[in-house]
Amino acid sequence: FCFAPPSLQNGSIVYTSDTSRAQRTFIGTNGNEGDIWVVVSDGRYNDGESAGLTLNQTAEYLVSKGCTFGVNLDGGGSSTMYFNGEVLNAAKYEERALVDFVYYIG
Repeated sequence: FCFAPPSLQNGSIVYTSDTSRAQRTFIGTNGNEGDIWVVVSDGRYNDGESAGLTLNQTAEYLVSKGCTFGVNLDGGGSSTMYFNGEVLNAAKYEERALVDFVYYIG
């Protein structure tokens, strides 16, 4: 796997000065087999409900779930979560073709 620098490493948040809020897709784990969090947050909407998350907030969320490692994946229009053929988040933009994705078979 190849990701951007982790936002959460060994249980410590790697804080960034980037305070922009946006749609985010991020993934984290506590190191135990099968314990993986894959999260998609909506954002940048003018509806007063979905302002998005900062990179630091994504790491803080993962810590709140017991994760010790986490990375931010591609966001924006790439932030779409499908499950059983259904879009689970309120994607603002139409989904776009991607070359990178996380796919689980269970």
